Amino acid sequence: MERWGVQWPQNNLVYLHAAVADNGGRWINPETGLVELDKPEATEALQKVADLMLVQNVSPRGAAFSALGLTNTQMLENGKLAMAVDGSWALSWITKIKANLGTAVLPKMKQLGTDMQAHIHVGLAGSKNPDQAWQWLRFLATEYYQMQFCKMGLWLPSQTALMTPEGMKKWYTERKAPGDGVHPAGYDKIVTEFVPKYGHVLYMPPGYPEADALITPALDAVWVGDKTAEAAMKAVVPQANAVLKAAK
Repeated sequence: MERWGVQWPQNNLVYLHAAVADNGGRWINPETGLVELDKPEATEALQKVADLMLVQNVSPRGAAFSALGLTNTQMLENGKLAMAVDGSWALSWITKIKANLGTAVLPKMKQLGTDMQAHIHVGLAGSKNPDQAWQWLRFLATEYYQMQFCKMGLWLPSQTALMTPEGMKKWYTERKAPGDGVHPAGYDKIVTEFVPKYGHVLYMPPGYPEADALITPALDAVWVGDKTAEAAMKAVVPQANAVLKAAK
């Protein structure tokens, strides 16, 4: 294969949660704190991601991608990849390539949706220097601190004031050509419309790391075609939920 249509990563639940949300499903029910990957909307979304590799042959399989020895950024630059599904943070290095770039929302399945997350900054209650800890937390929440990373394409703003037309003027630079600006055409719509209106936060309950240790291997069987997403999730979700119930 000389050229691929898209690379949709399967090694991180961020990208898979986006697919599930895009199909009207939920990774975890926020009310019960239990996994819902065995629901039709979720299994259909996961299967569609797998079928990009197994059926349509438009996406490189994990082993093939590793064998190429190239990142999705390098493949975009040398013309071996048309579209890369990645986190917003990837723009900070993708914007440096010489190829012409554009940005767009994820392909719609049943509805618009994407994964939404942020860093969490905390100060320890038992800090020996609580005043200094508070000052540090205040600094991390300032517009100045956040804009440094928005300007380079690493972050999307989490402060609503920086998502308004006036606020975006402080950090947004349109990339009209390689080396001219950071943010490609369409990026502003992701900031002002897609994430605020269609972003889904994945809250992980106690015990989720242990539950994920069961889910991930089950998904691996889907990516290589050994099992359908429906069969794999039907088998593993009850086990994962038993772990979550025990951790409550």
